[in-house]
Order: sequence, then C-alpha cells, then structure tokens
Amino acid sequence: QGFPRDMHITTKIDSLLLKRAKWAGIHFPTRKAGVVVEKRTESNYEGAFVVDPIRGLHTGVAALDFKSLYPSVMVAWNISTDTYVPPDQVKNFAPEDICVTPTNAHFRLDRKGFVPEIFVDTGEKRKVYTELQAKEPVGSDKFLLFYRLAYAFKRLGLSCYGDIGNPSSRYYNPIVAEAVTLTGQWMIKRAIEIAKREGLEAKYGDTDSIYIQMPPEQGPLFVKQVNEELKARMWEEYQIPESRFMVELEYEDYYERIFFVRKKRYAGLMTMHKGVEASFTEIKRVAKNATTTGT
Repeated sequence: QGFPRDMHITTKIDSLLLKRAKWAGIHFPTRKAGVVVEKRTESNYEGAFVVDPIRGLHTGVAALDFKSLYPSVMVAWNISTDTYVPPDQVKNFAPEDICVTPTNAHFRLDRKGFVPEIFVDTGEKRKVYTELQAKEPVGSDKFLLFYRLAYAFKRLGLSCYGDIGNPSSRYYNPIVAEAVTLTGQWMIKRAIEIAKREGLEAKYGDTDSIYIQMPPEQGPLFVKQVNEELKARMWEEYQIPESRFMVELEYEDYYERIFFVRKKRYAGLMTMHKGVEASFTEIKRVAKNATTTGT
C-alpha cells in the first residue's frame, strides 16, 4: 500500500536490487548520502554523447537506435559494482578472467555481474512487448500500450544503471558509471565514423540514437554494416566474444520530413516504423519530457 505514496524512484530501485541481491547471496554495503568512492564526485564523470541537431527542416531521415545501449554495454563487458577491479588488484587476475573497457576500467569475468544479470531479465521482458507492439498498426491504442510497457522495462534497466552514478546510493561508483557512458560513446562515435566514410551526415545524435539522411532502402544495409564492424572491433580491441555481443544498432524509424528545433525537441512525419509502413506524426517536447503522437 505504500508504493503509490512513494515518490522516489531510487527507493523502488534500491528495494528491487536489495531483493535480487538477497536471492543471489550478495551483500552490498550501507552507504550514507554523499559518500564518495575513490575521492571522485558525481560531476567528475562524463555522461552521454550528443551531436547537436542541424536545426531546420530535413527530408528523408532515418532514425537509428542502439537497442538497450547501456544494458548491452554492461552485459558485454560484465560491468557492475561487484565486478569492478581496482587498478592495484588487476595483477591478481589471469588475463582470461578480466576485461578492460575503452576507459581502461577493469572488470572480472570469472563470475557474472549482478546488474548485468538483471539486464538479461528486463531485456527479455522488453522484447516480448516490443514484438507485440510490432504486430499492431502504428499509432493505434494497442501499439501505444505495448510501446509504454516496453519502455517501462527499458527505464527500469536504465534506472538500475543510474543508481551506480547516484552519490547517495549504496551501489555508487563513478568509475563504473563512467565506464558505461564512455563505452556507449565509443559505440555511437564508431557508427558516426562509418556514416561519414559512406558519405552520410548525422543530422542529430543523442545517447543511443542517431538521425542520418539517407534513402529508406539504405537503412538495413547501413545497420548491418555497423553491427558487423562493431562486433569485429570489440573482439579485436577488447576480446569481447560473440556470446556477449548484445550491442545492436536498429533501423527504428524513417521520416519523410523532420524539423529539428534543438536537442530533444523535434517534429517529424514518420513513414516507417521498424520495417512497417506508417503515417504518423511524432512531436518530441523536452520541456514536459513528453512525446505527443498522432496520425
């Protein structure tokens, strides 16, 4: 009965993580608000990568999205507060039992991380609703219902990650949080590099999404190219095997016309959603943190 009166999402996430930790036999320390790990503060780690939008009206723009970017990164590198290996302890692990991120942070591989395990569960549930959404007419009531349910599990996963960057959280570790955000940056920057190589321009990019002007039929080919190159580079540079490769760029939407106002604020006429023909107006309004849609 207390849940509706609890306005703090961090309290709910903390309760969920503690319950899952108890099942897994893991004990996390009690932390007081403001405790800093390794003398770093919240402002000392870098967040998401943003390509400022080219303002104005654009025609023929594909929206490409890294599916569950942060959770996928954490699964691939086994990033978690309980698997983080401080620099002075790296020598205690065999090379095959440890991996390194683009930020040079090390994580053990001899056991699965606590948070990545949760992401596997939330990812499977999100996939169920995403597949149900794909079967409904774009913009219909059921389409929007399944979208919101899928989005809820996406937010749940991101909230688990967010607690790692929250100074008042018992899971707080800015080095781990930065390993996630900067590895995510590494992903999206590689995708933009490939686009430039192919003579394509990113009109806008934010965290896990990029908007690139291209013919609609080029979208699937570009996505395949990026995923194959990322898989190869992750193995060559960081020894991430295919079994842990969950990072996947998707061809999300295609806009016949889209008008960028500023970051997180745009309006576009969507003519394709996840491979399905559509006639759908999307309006993104950052001021109210809301998306308004219609036909």
